[in-house]
Amino acid sequence: MMEIFSLFHKINKSSFKFPIQKYIFIIILLFNNIPLYYSFSLDIKVASSMNIYNNKINKFFTKRELSPQIQDIFGSMFKLNYYYTNLYIGDSKEKQGLILDTGSSITTSTCSKCKNCGKHIHPPYNIGSAKNILSCKDKKCSMLSSKCKDSKCSFSIKYAEGSSLQGIFINKKIFFDNKEENNNIIEIPFGCTLSENNLFYKQEVNGIMGLNNNEFNFVEILYKLGRIEKNIFSLCFAQLGGVFTLGEINYKFHKSNITYIPIRSEKNKYYKIQINSIFINDEKLENYSSEENNFLLDSGATISYFNNKIFDEILNKMLEKCNSYKNGICGSYKLNSILGHCFYFNNTYELNEAIQKYWPIIHFNIEGYDYKWLPENYYFNISNKNITGACMGFNKIYRKRNTLGGSWLIGHDIIFDRERNLLGIAEANCYQNKNLNLTNGLELIDFKKNDYYKNEVRIFSFLIITFINILICGIIIFIFLYFFKFKKKKNRIIDKTINIKDNILFNTNEAHHPITNNKSFI
Repeated sequence: MMEIFSLFHKINKSSFKFPIQKYIFIIILLFNNIPLYYSFSLDIKVASSMNIYNNKINKFFTKRELSPQIQDIFGSMFKLNYYYTNLYIGDSKEKQGLILDTGSSITTSTCSKCKNCGKHIHPPYNIGSAKNILSCKDKKCSMLSSKCKDSKCSFSIKYAEGSSLQGIFINKKIFFDNKEENNNIIEIPFGCTLSENNLFYKQEVNGIMGLNNNEFNFVEILYKLGRIEKNIFSLCFAQLGGVFTLGEINYKFHKSNITYIPIRSEKNKYYKIQINSIFINDEKLENYSSEENNFLLDSGATISYFNNKIFDEILNKMLEKCNSYKNGICGSYKLNSILGHCFYFNNTYELNEAIQKYWPIIHFNIEGYDYKWLPENYYFNISNKNITGACMGFNKIYRKRNTLGGSWLIGHDIIFDRERNLLGIAEANCYQNKNLNLTNGLELIDFKKNDYYKNEVRIFSFLIITFINILICGIIIFIFLYFFKFKKKKNRIIDKTINIKDNILFNTNEAHHPITNNKSFI
């Protein structure tokens, strides 16, 4: 850059016939050297980053001082109907959104080989060389919930609502963030989705992160490969977004001490907890059976599901409680065929008052621990320009098991201590991160920084710079031709004027000094 400034100084001292030529020359020089300057600076930055990067890698593998991974959670119970986090795949760090699912064991995302995949928030990641594909003979394949197909380590899973995923496993570097100076390089078997249908095909995000209670889940693999200190993770859901922590406990958002309860399921099965009784405010459910007291924890299920007896009694007690108040202060109850059991209000003030004062707290007695399910956590707001209302974050069961879904986790940090087979629960303010779309829970797209638009922005910038350069060059050529033509025309006029003057002078001389004959007179 100093060379450019010194050149400007020389240009300033130089003599130009017309001042505008100097300024145009400086503009041309500036536009043609700024890209070179940034390119030069970038090369220096990349080179220095690589040195830092290599030093950190050596430090990472020589010392086993592993910090916990704390990830932003995006999503919502309503609109998006799931919670997800981002990972960055491969050397080019291609962003992929993955649903956080304690009911699944497979971690996979749409890849470039996918033949039947929907359009998602981020493009499919590049699978790279065929050498990356995990063969059935590879030891890593035995770590996965997989099968062998055409000598490739493959998977095929189906879900209760009818969705399915099929694909293969590949070896890929995984990053938890896209910073240039990154010491969190992880190469693990990662799913490459080749076919998806139903909800997976339609959803915004690219894939799923399997956090099930088995030896094949994402956290277990990270722990076995020595990439996290402890075999533990936690989910802290808010109405919008939240926090996902791996390898350690994150106390930052806790409002209470952690209470640990045993996970009642064995390894390689779902996370189950034992609920001894359920209360609506201070009234105990009469139809609750101790024979059905094992509840499944499934963060991938948006809402919670109870069997008919439990659900009907909860809803009836809620309606009884609300009907005991005057003027329908709890709202007008209606069954919505899509959204479920909803309450409608005249305005937002009435809705907020009902949630804060009149809707009951649902208490779950979990082996002596009182888990409070607050109204602001078990409802989801459906208000828009036309209606004001809220629907319950639970419904009648559609599967055999009572299921505590994402709606039940809201407002608590739920700690899955896989080493001790314990579930930790703490009341928490799970913050809503700033990069969150408050309408649907999706991450905000920054056109300048987001990977999805990076290439388009580069092309657009290149075209703009090229257009400006061409325009300036055109102006310079026009000015040069104009001045050249003007100078040439001026020279012609001067030559013509000189010729006219010469002719006039010649004629004048001829009149005063007539030409005589050379013959001599005798």
